[in-house]
Amino acid sequence: MKCRSTAMTLMEAVVAMSIFAVGVVGLLGVFTSSVRAYRDNERREQAVEIAQRKLTAVVACVAGAAEDGEGREGAFSWKCNVQPRAEGLTLGTVEVRWQERGRTERFELSELHFARREAAQ
Repeated sequence: MKCRSTAMTLMEAVVAMSIFAVGVVGLLGVFTSSVRAYRDNERREQAVEIAQRKLTAVVACVAGAAEDGEGREGAFSWKCNVQPRAEGLTLGTVEVRWQERGRTERFELSELHFARREAAQ
């Protein structure tokens, strides 16, 4: 009668470790992708915040008297543009740019507002 061994052979151990290694490598790839996506989203949120803050500053000025401007804030550069439109409207635009993995990313925010009118003298 043949005696069956319940111990794992070396070949079984190598196969099991190979399967485990493939699974770990796959999980690391997913983890790396999710960290990269989180960083990208965080940068976009910062760009939106800068654009909203700068556009609020432009709107707070007397429309039509507001000046275009540009500057830097950390890794971001921004540019404001104010354009008078017909019927007393003013278009304020803020563009924010930053570098992300070797390429330039861009976010633009625009609002249309009624120009403030001088009080009648």
